Amino acid sequence: ELPSYSLGHLLKSYCGVSVNHQYQLADWRIRPLTEEMVAYAREDTHYLLYLYDRLRTELFSSGRVGAVWARSAQLCAQAYAVVPLDESEHLALCRRAGAKLNEQELAVHRALFLWRDAVAREEDESPSYVLSNPQLLKLAQAMPRSIDELQAACIHMSPLVSFRANSLLEAVAAAAPASSPAQASASTAESAPAGTVKAVGAAGCVDIRAAALMPAAAALMPA
Repeated sequence: ELPSYSLGHLLKSYCGVSVNHQYQLADWRIRPLTEEMVAYAREDTHYLLYLYDRLRTELFSSGRVGAVWARSAQLCAQAYAVVPLDESEHLALCRRAGAKLNEQELAVHRALFLWRDAVAREEDESPSYVLSNPQLLKLAQAMPRSIDELQAACIHMSPLVSFRANSLLEAVAAAAPASSPAQASASTAESAPAGTVKAVGAAGCVDIRAAALMPAAAALMPA
């Protein structure tokens, strides 16, 4: 067993080469690639055939090549499973960021979370590529109503956000009809029916943990 399965470890162990991770998470779909990215890709693949020969020789020498081929076949037979959407995950994102959103902002955050997931699945992209978590939070707080407001709140937006800007704005508008956040929080708190749990705290902010526990708490309350 190798102490690490990374290419970086193999290059260091067998070739004495240290890997530069600068462009590991870069967007390799851009064209043309920069000279630095081309050099990185060339270096990243230059040693692969040599590594293959070294590993194959060692496996044959140790008599383990059959076990490795069997394990490889098992891995190749695994079917990809689409991860189902967990709508409550947007609350976890807010909690991890330490964000305090009023009810209207929280509704926009949820709407944009769902919008991002739908776009990512349709385009077969990572949700974070469509819209990063910090951008998601910033847009929920800004609640943009126009292209100009969207561009001001999300300076480095992805091409997908630019291309689907209108549908994003529609999601914001549907989640938060044009009115002041303070009015929305006050009206929601005042109109809540008796027996429900109110998660609106000071300054109209929502306690994310309370919001997550509302369905369970409501179920335990007497009719």
